[in-house]
Amino acid sequence: SHLLHTAIEAGINRHGKVHAVGDGASWIIDQINDIFGTQANYVVDFYHLCGYLAEAAKIGDSEAPQTWLNLQKKRMKNSEVQEVLIELEPFLEA
Repeated sequence: SHLLHTAIEAGINRHGKVHAVGDGASWIIDQINDIFGTQANYVVDFYHLCGYLAEAAKIGDSEAPQTWLNLQKKRMKNSEVQEVLIELEPFLEA
């Protein structure tokens, strides 16, 4: 695959780690997992994360969505991921 070829060109080996960053699209995550398996981890970039949280803010606090969004962004910047997940939990779709 082009992804693997690029990683090899960049110097990846069997013992190296791959840190992939993207918008959270499942097909990208699937490719990373299929090609690199446990050698890789994947994170959603902050730009896209903020976009997703901005949409969630409309439901998370319909009275003050910007305040809610700013709090979640601050939490993410402080690595308080669990707090954000707890905040989002009531709004998960089945």
